Amino acid sequence: MRRSLRWQLVGAGAVVLVGAGLITAGAHSGGEVRTPISGLTVVVSDAMAGPKADCSAIDYSDTFFAAASVQLRDEDGKVLATAPLRGAPRPSNLGCDWSVTFADVPGASSYGIELRGDTVPPRVHDYTVSRQELSDHDWRVRIGVIR
Repeated sequence: MRRSLRWQLVGAGAVVLVGAGLITAGAHSGGEVRTPISGLTVVVSDAMAGPKADCSAIDYSDTFFAAASVQLRDEDGKVLATAPLRGAPRPSNLGCDWSVTFADVPGASSYGIELRGDTVPPRVHDYTVSRQELSDHDWRVRIGVIR
């Protein structure tokens, strides 16, 4: 099931910001050719933290974020990479952020992004974003989650 990825409340309190657009692909020998992405960044943000939040590691040690990971999949559901959220978040103008950058991402028309926390209770937030949406936002997607 594909979810629209404009600002919206999703599942157990997740918010995502991306744009809209068309799929970028070229024709070659009757099939699509997709250029690999050199770097795709997923920014995970505490949706409850404000711009002047402390963002200390101790504040997040027993939260969803402490055991969360980000998984990247292609349009066929093949897992391309998984990375944990590490350390203390960094302060930003939107609150407290963790960033995960996936390098040398194979080309695809769309990508699945799963944010999973194995805390009690376990939570999973799953999104689909098009290649064009990522391109329009400099290969970055922001996911805000309520702890």
